[in-house]
Amino acid sequence: MILDRIVLDNVGLYSGRQTLELTPLGPNQPIILIGGLNGGGKTTLLESLHIGLYGRMAAVVQRNRRSYVELLRTLIHRKADPKEGASIEIHFRRVIEGRHHAIIIARRWHVDADDKIVEIVEARRDGVLDPVLSEQWDEYIEGYLPARLAPLFFFDGEQIEELADPEKAASLISLAVQTLLGLDLVDRLRDDLAVLARRKRMASRSVTERAQLEVLKTKADTAEAQVTAVNDEVVRNATLMQQLERDKSRLRERFSAEGGELHLRRDELEKERAKIAQTLANTLKQIRESIAGPAPLLLIETLLSATEIQAERELTAQREKIVCTAEIARDRHVLNELKSKLPSKTLSLVEAALLNNRPTIKEDVQVVLAPEETLPERLRSLREHILPRIRNELDSLTKEARTSRRRLDELDRQLARAPDADQLARIQHELTKIEVELRDTESQRAVLEDRFRQAQFESRSCSGALAKTLDAVATEVQTAEHDLRILQRIPSLDATMASFRSQVVSKHAGKLEALILESFQQLLRKPRLVTQLQIDPQHFNLHLTGSDGTALPIDRLSAGERQLLATSILWGLARASGRPVPTMIDTPLGRLDSSHRDHLVQRYFPIASHQVILLSTDEEIDLRRLQTLAPSISRTYRLEYDNQLQRTKIANGYLFEYAITS
Repeated sequence: MILDRIVLDNVGLYSGRQTLELTPLGPNQPIILIGGLNGGGKTTLLESLHIGLYGRMAAVVQRNRRSYVELLRTLIHRKADPKEGASIEIHFRRVIEGRHHAIIIARRWHVDADDKIVEIVEARRDGVLDPVLSEQWDEYIEGYLPARLAPLFFFDGEQIEELADPEKAASLISLAVQTLLGLDLVDRLRDDLAVLARRKRMASRSVTERAQLEVLKTKADTAEAQVTAVNDEVVRNATLMQQLERDKSRLRERFSAEGGELHLRRDELEKERAKIAQTLANTLKQIRESIAGPAPLLLIETLLSATEIQAERELTAQREKIVCTAEIARDRHVLNELKSKLPSKTLSLVEAALLNNRPTIKEDVQVVLAPEETLPERLRSLREHILPRIRNELDSLTKEARTSRRRLDELDRQLARAPDADQLARIQHELTKIEVELRDTESQRAVLEDRFRQAQFESRSCSGALAKTLDAVATEVQTAEHDLRILQRIPSLDATMASFRSQVVSKHAGKLEALILESFQQLLRKPRLVTQLQIDPQHFNLHLTGSDGTALPIDRLSAGERQLLATSILWGLARASGRPVPTMIDTPLGRLDSSHRDHLVQRYFPIASHQVILLSTDEEIDLRRLQTLAPSISRTYRLEYDNQLQRTKIANGYLFEYAITS
């Protein structure tokens, strides 16, 4: 079977006629990837496939605990004309007796003048309307892919989470095995035998006994009717709860869109703004105090360095001049002392020697500063110690001031966007009203559920009393020989069918165990965690054996491993069915951790079936996993939800701009 196309017309969130082309482009590209955010219409696609194929027998109808008619009514797009209604078309191909046939099943419904739902089912074979196939569609699809097996191929993440519960898993395995092996026929035969035995016992009783039994039967029927009536009330209550939750969510989104969250935080934001403003004022004050000191000298550091050099030069020149003047005076004094004591020639030689050894001023320095002796050292201390410290302090204070200013600007923008209370009063009033209704409805649900449990208890009590009475009279002598022979043979026939059923299950359990174990080991990141898997043929519970050869209770697996086991059960059962049916998975990665998600992406999706349709969020199939899946992808779509128009549009391409497009 190949799903070629799904066409939705005013179904759920999908306004107007919208088409999904699903034909894979090749055998190595089985995946059709459809991305959408939560609430964008992914689940509606999955439900549409179930309803289009199975109508009132669809699993979604049974799971939602609402009548089929109510479900169809709620699926008409809210802005569409109910008299025009909605429709689902499913185009698929399958091989029948060696020949390929194209089948189109179209399911249309609308509200008539009496406010009743009218449904029309049309089937086309190879482009031609087939009245017989249209009329007998339920028998046709049930013969090819029974509704009870459909959840093995078309399922969602919630179903996988439920199957992580061992009891739910046992229930699914039991249902699948019975359907795959035809054991449901055996169970129906056993039920029919029980009904036949009851009729024969009734027929053989006296008028008084039959009257007593009729009273018990009437009570049992009345109790069962009460269960149905209360259940209908529970369903209506659940529907109302869902509607109120949707209205509450819509109002919360509107409240948030109009700045409600900012309004609720206004006092907090204003307090923070006052605190930041005070911090900024303190910082600016410290900056001003710092600037009032030597900080302005940071602007003339180069000039200060030049001043220090000039002062050093002037002081050096001054010292040299003093030394030179002192030595000239000394030389003059020495020569005066020696004039009378030495000959003139010798005196001339001494004078020449003193002159040659007299120090000279090395540089003619212009006097600009006439500095004090301590000026160069003070300038050096200022440049090397005081100004660097002031610069660091100013840098730190300036950075704090910028940070405070940016935060202050951001708080001002948020406060400017925050609306006044009057703008939100109406929305808050509606929200409060809905929350009150929700609480009331929740209280009613508790009362209804209690009544439902009481009605069930009463029904079981009445049915038990009837069965006990019937069992009590079963051992008595029957008046009719023919009825007696039938009653005597029924237990033997029932035991034979029970034995047959057990033997068939035991015979085929091994194959199913191997397929589920193989699937589980392929998906696990610890392939030797489980070495053996067995199915209890009576209760269909799973028993695992670890690598050390001892029993491994399922509750010792991690939450992610239990979900992988649930996926393996679905995969194994689908493979065991032998039916070449596509796989459609809504929210495929559920609450798995990153490693387990990668294992599904790498080891399951590309080979789960010849056609795999994934309905995913951007958090499940992100860009990295998209690139991993890319070689196996034929087509990608995204579901674009318009919050203002409250409708979803199907567009080509995944949720990322550079994703693969069809």
